[in-house]
Amino acid sequence: MKVSILALQYGQANDCEQHISKLVGLLSDNGIDVNSATNTRYFEDDFLIFLKYAGKISSYILILNADKKVKEVLGAAPSDIYTSYNSCEIAFIDTDEQGIKLFEDMVLPVLISKSITHRYKHVLRTYGVNAEMCKELIKDVSRAKARVNIDYVQNRSLCDIIIGYTDNMSGIEVLNVINNIKEKLDKYLYAEGDVTLSQAAFEILLQTNRKISIAESYTGGCIVSQLVRNPGASKVLIEGLVTYAEKSKLSRLEIDKSVLEKNGIVSSETAYQMATGLIKAGADIAMATTGFAGPEGQNVGLCYLALGDKDGIHIFENNFEGDREQIILQGCDNAFFRLIQYLKNYN
Repeated sequence: MKVSILALQYGQANDCEQHISKLVGLLSDNGIDVNSATNTRYFEDDFLIFLKYAGKISSYILILNADKKVKEVLGAAPSDIYTSYNSCEIAFIDTDEQGIKLFEDMVLPVLISKSITHRYKHVLRTYGVNAEMCKELIKDVSRAKARVNIDYVQNRSLCDIIIGYTDNMSGIEVLNVINNIKEKLDKYLYAEGDVTLSQAAFEILLQTNRKISIAESYTGGCIVSQLVRNPGASKVLIEGLVTYAEKSKLSRLEIDKSVLEKNGIVSSETAYQMATGLIKAGADIAMATTGFAGPEGQNVGLCYLALGDKDGIHIFENNFEGDREQIILQGCDNAFFRLIQYLKNYN
């Protein structure tokens, strides 16, 4: 794609040429072919730059130091950074350092993403961070590597970062971008590529030669159900129990009844005792869940996860939001992510 720049010059010619040269350089450095020309008009101290896609109707219009009259002609509000006019996208950029920075940060990445076909993709999968947080954490990387297109797909507490790139980038360039992003998102990252949380947990159980026993209450077997979808699950799973009622917790996990009476079924103490019961029964790794999935009752969304082995059990408290199904699924996601973190630290 070629971008044509038609500058309508107002004021001193050297100012016009200076800013055109700066913008042309930024576009050229990022692999966009540029044609430029100038034309004199009668507005003072302002000029227009049209960035038009060759062979396409849509275009970009950047207005540098555009006065009120120019903006009224275009029907665009001065306070807008982006707006539209006759299906054209319009950006207002001042001819100073801040304006050029706005062009680099806001306009250039959009032009690049629309002008380059990103043939290849690399997916990073995260838990516990939303799309907006991801954007903020990796903003320096995405700005510095404008030829890379970064998209975000959010689902519950999961966020996929999709890195698009072309064969014009060297393998080293692509790897540097991916590694920089991974470094920024390290504590949230659980996998690369088309891998689910349960698959990632299964793989790391295999790699570390560990086996797990699971006792579920509010998650109702969801965790075990997802784990056994992986072929070879028998290599990592000892047993899965749905100890839903108080009687089941007492008889199957040998929980101290006084703990239930004092703290209730949904508590950190109960979660701890559930995991302890699994370890007493011979578990290598023990995982237990208890919580209020709702929709009725108090403290809906309050959930506990116990995870550990004979050397120690960790308790995680969460307050999930949403309906019953969403709370259960969030509990499963959290359980697998915590298991992955636990095994990484163990390894």
